[in-house]
Amino acid sequence: MPGTVSLLQAIETASGVSPIKVEKPEPFLLNCALETLGTEKQSTITIGYQMSTDVASAQAAGPVTAKTAIRQFQWQR
Repeated sequence: MPGTVSLLQAIETASGVSPIKVEKPEPFLLNCALETLGTEKQSTITIGYQMSTDVASAQAAGPVTAKTAIRQFQWQR
């Protein structure tokens, strides 16, 4: 989201507390998802399209990773 750094800096200045940044490719988000879902890394697949974030974070967290060739999906019911 554009402007996030400015917003975080304002909150940090106002509160006097440094934020903990959670962003890809850090594996933190995927590890939280695995814990919440109660699944094992060995039985989970992560699908993403961007090598530098999606695939890198999945590889750091440990699940099998699949890279897609397209960026937009259309869900049909």
